[in-house]
Amino acid sequence: MVPVGVDEFECRWQSTPMKIQKSDLMRLVEQAAPGILDWTVGFVKAVIIDDSQSEPEMDAVLAGTGVLVAAGGRHGILTADHVIQNLPKTGPVGLILLGRTGGIDHQFVLEMDFVQKLTLGRGVDESLGPDLGLIVLPAKDVTRLEIWKTFYNLTKRKAKALSIPPEDHAISWVISGLVGEMTEKMTPRDGMKRFSFKGICGPLLVTSARKDTTFDYFAAEVNCGKPFDLPESLGGCSGCGLWQLVLDEHAGKWTLNEALLGGIAFYQSALIDGRRNIEFHGISSIYRNVEEALAQG
Repeated sequence: MVPVGVDEFECRWQSTPMKIQKSDLMRLVEQAAPGILDWTVGFVKAVIIDDSQSEPEMDAVLAGTGVLVAAGGRHGILTADHVIQNLPKTGPVGLILLGRTGGIDHQFVLEMDFVQKLTLGRGVDESLGPDLGLIVLPAKDVTRLEIWKTFYNLTKRKAKALSIPPEDHAISWVISGLVGEMTEKMTPRDGMKRFSFKGICGPLLVTSARKDTTFDYFAAEVNCGKPFDLPESLGGCSGCGLWQLVLDEHAGKWTLNEALLGGIAFYQSALIDGRRNIEFHGISSIYRNVEEALAQG
C-alpha cells in the first residue's frame, strides 16, 4: 500500500505531524500484523450461479470484512451497516478466520437467525456516512470463535484511544481487510467446492478528519492497480479496520507500543491515477457509539 516515491509517512491532519521512515514503518507493520489479523474476520455468502438444474449450482462470494470486538461482557462483529444489510437475514453465513499463523482451512458457519443485528448509523449519501453496524453474537458462537480467535476489548482500550494527544505519540495507520478481487477457487475436496480468500494488511496515508453531530470520520489514500501490483478495487474491505500503530521513539529507534482500532471502512472512491480514497468511521464513533451500544445492551 506504500505510495511510490514516498519515503516518509506522517499523519497530515494532526496539528503536530510526526514522521517515520518507510523502512521502519514496514518493519513495525509486520510486528503488528499477527494481532490485527487475529481480530479480523471476513463474511462469505452463497450465491446462485446456475439455476437451470433441479439443484441450483452455488458459489461462495466475499461479502465484507469485520472486526471482532467486546465490551461489557458482550461480544460482536463490528462492520459497515451496508455489509450487514447485504447478508442473508436468516440461515448460514460463513466466517473467514484469519489466524496468527495464517489462514485456517475450515468451515465456520454463523446462523443469522440467532444473532442480533444493530444499525448504529446509516445516512443517505454512501460516500459521507454514517454507515456503521454491529452483529451481537450469542454465547455459543463466542465460545466457538474463541477456539481460533480473540476479541478486541473496546472498554479496556477506551480511555487510551480517546486520550492520546498527537504530540505524545507518532501514530501511523494500517488497513487490514479481505479483498474480493483476490478470491481464488481451489481444488474441490470430497465433492465440495473450496475457495481461498485473501486480503491486505499494509500502511496507508490518513489525509483528513471530520465530524458531524454524532460520528467522526477519517479519509485515507491507498494505491490500487497493476502499477503497484495491487488489486484494482478494495471491494470486500467494507467493514475492515483502520489501525493506529502507536509508536515510541528513543534515540532514533522506533518501537511498537500498541495497535489500536481507529476506524471502520465504509466507502471507496473511484480509481484515479492508481489511487482511491477510503472513508472510515473514526475513533470517537468506535469508542463512544459502538462501545456504549455493545456494553449497555
